[in-house]
Amino acid sequence: MAVLPANGHTLIAESDNNRVIEVDFFRNIVWELSGLNRPVDADRLSNGNTLIADCDNNRVIEVDFFGNIVWELSGLARPWDADRLSNGNTLIAQMDDYRVIEVDPLGGIVWEKNVCGCSHSVERLPNGNTLIAMSCCDRVIEVDHNGNVVWQIQVPYPLDIAKLPDGNTLISSGPGRRVIEVDHSGDIVWELLNIDLPLSVERLANGNTLIAQLQEGRVIEADREGNIVWEITELEGPADAERLVISNPVQLLEELSCQIANLNLQNGISNSLDAKLDAVLRAIDDINGNNDVAAINALEAFINTVEVQRGNKISDSDADALIAVAQQIIDLLTNG
Repeated sequence: MAVLPANGHTLIAESDNNRVIEVDFFRNIVWELSGLNRPVDADRLSNGNTLIADCDNNRVIEVDFFGNIVWELSGLARPWDADRLSNGNTLIAQMDDYRVIEVDPLGGIVWEKNVCGCSHSVERLPNGNTLIAMSCCDRVIEVDHNGNVVWQIQVPYPLDIAKLPDGNTLISSGPGRRVIEVDHSGDIVWELLNIDLPLSVERLANGNTLIAQLQEGRVIEADREGNIVWEITELEGPADAERLVISNPVQLLEELSCQIANLNLQNGISNSLDAKLDAVLRAIDDINGNNDVAAINALEAFINTVEVQRGNKISDSDADALIAVAQQIIDLLTNG
């Protein structure tokens, strides 16, 4: 099946290339921070900054859009996962210190949990408990504030974990070569098999699952049936991937226009497509009428033009990508 663009940008910690990148729908790099030393986790924060576990520099840093370090905690023992909490503290899993710590903005430890061996992933839950992937002990545990285990499951070398809104838990297993979703009883309710070294997993809003495969050098988005609906390849050690939802239709229009230019189509075709996108932008900018209907009509005309050229001047894969982004803009305009 055709590989379609993802429903947002993707933030990737490319550990073997010592950088973190953000790619758009069409896999173009739109942001990059290099000069790191095996970054293995990257999270985009609500303030627009990026939190990075810079593993072999033994630090966690927060950088702004321009790459300036605005917060740093050094002297760690190969941090593998770092999450900024709602209270402003930072939760960190360390590979070589065999503990999970929560630190305040000044770096003071306000909570910690010793674990048996290395841990690759940690998550603070809405109920205040903490979910930990104790990789070297083949266990995922949930502990309360006092460190007592309130839930656990045996999984061969769990690499990443995520608690889902329905209470299920998403887990990736290295030697198991699979991603599983388990309920509170530990029963598997969904799984994806034959996934080499799934170092990070994320369940997306559309029900698909985003997976970073370190050794394969790719990030994939798979649907519930296991079909790959989006991927980026030829990466160097992708250790983590996060989907960044783009909700600004104008930004998507700009990316769509840039992609048309990148396709190097005949002038007549590219001019026709550009004209339709210009009509969309004019309709969106119509402050008097906020004419979303006209914008949607222009987008549908854009889709029709792409379909006419499918398999002729525009390849099937490029047509699928252009149409998917145009459809997402329609969805944003329709849903407000």
